[in-house]
Amino acid sequence: MIRHLNNFNSIIFYTLVITFISCGGDSTNKKPKLTEKNLLSAMEIVTPLVKEGWVRFDSEIYRVYIDPKYWSVCTIDIKETHTFAFAIYMAIQRKNLDYITADVYDNISGKKLAYYGSWGFKVY
Repeated sequence: MIRHLNNFNSIIFYTLVITFISCGGDSTNKKPKLTEKNLLSAMEIVTPLVKEGWVRFDSEIYRVYIDPKYWSVCTIDIKETHTFAFAIYMAIQRKNLDYITADVYDNISGKKLAYYGSWGFKVY
């Protein structure tokens, strides 16, 4: 029970952190741009999520598997910011910053949750 409370507290904490890092406003009118600041922000977003076990990556096929408990408490702006961060993270892992893309999947059901790539951001 205590572990579940700690996990839930982690979800809330990371969601609050990402709220301050993410772009505000209407996410449909602007597309995140790749900058040095975004590279650093991506690492700030991804590193604790990996350490806590909320996400895992399959960089070979540009897939991210995320815990649905974490994803469900994120707003649409946070989901967009996360998906962009995941795409940057995988591009760094593959040493190819010209190809920024990610498909986000529920790590339990396998359902596709979101996409970020050349066509922009899409949540399912």
